[in-house]
Amino acid sequence: MKKPASEIIRKAALKILVKFPKGLSLADLKFKTEEELKASIPPDGQGHGKYRSSLWDLEKRYPEFIIKDNSGRAAKFVPTDKLQEEAVNIKVPVYAPTAREVFEEEKRASRSTPYMDYLAFKSKVMEVIDLVERLELGHFNIRAIGGTNDLEEIKNITKAMIYLEGLSNLKYTMQHVHKDKWY
Repeated sequence: MKKPASEIIRKAALKILVKFPKGLSLADLKFKTEEELKASIPPDGQGHGKYRSSLWDLEKRYPEFIIKDNSGRAAKFVPTDKLQEEAVNIKVPVYAPTAREVFEEEKRASRSTPYMDYLAFKSKVMEVIDLVERLELGHFNIRAIGGTNDLEEIKNITKAMIYLEGLSNLKYTMQHVHKDKWY
């Protein structure tokens, strides 16, 4: 399962704080976390601020690991003894952007481009449809829905059936996507 960028940033920040037992200010922690993750998650800048929004309330999200020291000029995030002990067990997940993040980033990067590459979109949609057809996910036993008392399971199976029906309809619509036109 893909992990959101905010979770990856927070876990990386916890690993960084272990190296600074006297603590770091939010600005220093943000800078060091950006340096650590700059290859996978772009640094904060115009229009986006993932690092700042992920780190500002770190002590509330991980009260067992972080103490916010407000004495002095700037508040510091100070690691607790428990964080020092359990730092080895904290794993920073590999960042894989969600489809929405990729879309937003491409939209932000290509504001001058007035069109979407529909053939690439068609290709991806057809890959998903082919996967669904190969796995034969569309074959549900309707009687099985009535045999369960779990309302959440009934709801999920019904949603899946609706989505799969929509995918099969979409497959035939996507056949009309050509390089020059979108019908």
